[in-house]
Amino acid sequence: MGFDWIWFLSVWQTGAAGQRVSRANPEWRHEFQDTLPDLREDDIAGSGFAITGYDVHDQLGGDAALARLRERLRARGLRLLLDFVPNHTGMDHPWVQAHPDATSRAPTTTSRANRRTTRGSRARTADRVFAYGRDP
Repeated sequence: MGFDWIWFLSVWQTGAAGQRVSRANPEWRHEFQDTLPDLREDDIAGSGFAITGYDVHDQLGGDAALARLRERLRARGLRLLLDFVPNHTGMDHPWVQAHPDATSRAPTTTSRANRRTTRGSRARTADRVFAYGRDP
């Protein structure tokens, strides 16, 4: 078909904090149910942009599964592209606690425009408010 590359998003490990946010937001839940009418709690995994570690998500088979996939793609003449975006961290990523000054900070008072942009994807940790990955 002429493809050279396969690009996968949301392969990295996410955590419970992002999952709680995704499950608790009624607007997002409505969007999820529009997409998946038989939606169950377990279907809401959290945002793929609220990463807790740059390891392949356990539910996708971990790093070993990625290595097998890469070999299968290579055998077909395809390459794999994955994102590494250091500011796509979840509230429970170790970097947030260890290096809070390196996070993308959200204003402590939020304008209406910024609330629409972050769509609730703000968290307070100690004395900081920071932006983190969001759904959908």
